[in-house]
Amino acid sequence: MKRQNYGRIVLTTSDRAIYQQYALSGLACYAMGKMAQIGLMNVLALEGKEYGILVNAISPVAKTRMWNIQDEPEDLRPDQIAPEYYILLLQNAKNLDLY
Repeated sequence: MKRQNYGRIVLTTSDRAIYQQYALSGLACYAMGKMAQIGLMNVLALEGKEYGILVNAISPVAKTRMWNIQDEPEDLRPDQIAPEYYILLLQNAKNLDLY
């Protein structure tokens, strides 16, 4: 990425790690790994900035097994999150304001 002066990295974190009210017992390792991605994002973004490398992290909300959902959910499905990743990977993503 440095050689080509361009790159995109998108990491996935979780509200289960970020916000205490969403924490679940038994997920200490999961939460630690997800919070580590925020720190990694910050360092990589700083190191990559001069090389045109854009680093983001998103915290998608989707109904998964962690929500104790057994059947396919009607809303907040994992496939509804994929377009957000794609947008952040676009070459002009540095000029986008998603919200």
